[in-house]
Amino acid sequence: DSDNDTVNDGDEAAYGSSPLNSEEKPLDPSQFYGVAQPATLNPIGPLDILVTNEGDKSPKVVMQIGDPSESHSERWRLSVGEVNLVSEAFGELSDADPATPIIKEKTIYKLDPNKIHEIRVEHVGTAEGEVPDFDYRATVELGPGAQFVLCDPDGLLSDPSKGPADEGYFFEQDDYPGSEDSYWRYKIAYLVPLKGNSYAESYSGGDAVGPRFRKISVNGRPMTDEKPQKEEETDLPDEQTYVDAFNLSLHHDNTFSYLPLGSSDLVLQATINTQETGFADRSGLRPHERYDLPFGIGWSSNLCSYVEIIETLGGTQTDPVTVSVVDEAGRPQRFGTVDFQKFFPWPSTRVDKKTYLNTLERNGNRFVYQKKFGNTLTYEKCDTWFAYSTDRLEGSSRIKRHTYWRLVEVRDRYGVRMQYQYSANPAAPAFGDNVS
Repeated sequence: DSDNDTVNDGDEAAYGSSPLNSEEKPLDPSQFYGVAQPATLNPIGPLDILVTNEGDKSPKVVMQIGDPSESHSERWRLSVGEVNLVSEAFGELSDADPATPIIKEKTIYKLDPNKIHEIRVEHVGTAEGEVPDFDYRATVELGPGAQFVLCDPDGLLSDPSKGPADEGYFFEQDDYPGSEDSYWRYKIAYLVPLKGNSYAESYSGGDAVGPRFRKISVNGRPMTDEKPQKEEETDLPDEQTYVDAFNLSLHHDNTFSYLPLGSSDLVLQATINTQETGFADRSGLRPHERYDLPFGIGWSSNLCSYVEIIETLGGTQTDPVTVSVVDEAGRPQRFGTVDFQKFFPWPSTRVDKKTYLNTLERNGNRFVYQKKFGNTLTYEKCDTWFAYSTDRLEGSSRIKRHTYWRLVEVRDRYGVRMQYQYSANPAAPAFGDNVS
């Protein structure tokens, strides 16, 4: 264990992390996965520093309110959502540490990262014997990991970067002639969660209709598809090369080895297919983190058949959970679920088959994928999982979690079975060591 991170060098080499860099050891998986996982599963687990909204990891803001003007006559309250901060004395700034009265410390509060927080200033009173002048200074700053946008359209808040000697350090009634007794009352600032700023997800219109009757061959001529009544009753997709006229994407299928099984619909084969692979710095898995691409980005293969569940944790989640299924031919299909009991199919643009007639069921720790013409695929849970912030550049209070199930058996309508065997390490990538 050269880097003293409790993971031996052999395991780190096996999973692709550096045995000389202790920072590549993952955080405690139980914080984000719900059950403890052995530390030797490195680098499976959290991929970034995860910011959650629990306990001391809640997003924080730094606040201060008071009257630092020469009159020192007013006392004020600063409200941020349900949080209220009041200056302790007339003519003083609020102080988070009264033990050091010379230095006025700003106060730190934890906020719910899923709400929009209104910011208001309220006049509490004027010192006895003084004439009200309504001078104040109010500042709100974002602490580390606070995923908010501070919006102050009315100019309610002071500039926290200005010092006592700077002009505009505090607001005074002379700045608002004609409304000196109410200029703060109708001003509102806001803390808006970053997650509400719509980092948009896009879905291809091709997913709604599939590629049938819109294929263009590589020589530029249209390709014909068979009539529905002449279509073979098989769950295996055709091997084709074409350009989809709808979205101009290239589809290219190739087979390294093809061995049909006697008296069966099953085929012992090794395939490789083109696959558009997009990635972004802000969200999603990056290419080097994809364990499901045995030939690298841009290609998919039936050598890696699996079920992947992608969940969003933290905050209120109303969208269905995405369940991606890759079958024995290496072709993907997506399902959605809201309760992990019922799964509804999304149509696919990758194959011509009527995938909306396929079904997915969860049986204990296994998934059973039933195809239209009788092929039944069984997937068994493995320990591979990933977690990262939904905003991987600036952090987020929400977390994306990927969990995986590996294909262990395919059975056709005649009862013929094809079984998959894997490495003894349950956290190894999802490539089969042996198919029989």
